[in-house]
Amino acid sequence: KNNIKHLKKVMTAFNISLFTQTLVDTILDFKETFLEHTQKVIRKRNVLFENLNKIDNIGAKPSATNFLAFTAYNKSSKLFQY
Repeated sequence: KNNIKHLKKVMTAFNISLFTQTLVDTILDFKETFLEHTQKVIRKRNVLFENLNKIDNIGAKPSATNFLAFTAYNKSSKLFQY
């Protein structure tokens, strides 16, 4: 019981791995660089979104994530076979 009490004193509220803790610490050490790269990815995602929507029979869905979903409208089955 005593060991558990001591462990609880040093454990985080959310049980995250040492790798995750180290990753977050590193990101915070290089916050400006991380934010610059994040903005670059967002800009490129937006360009890709615009260009996909210029293609006939393709419709990209707006997204705040690091990927874009899209539909090929009436060409979906043909695309699936490809």
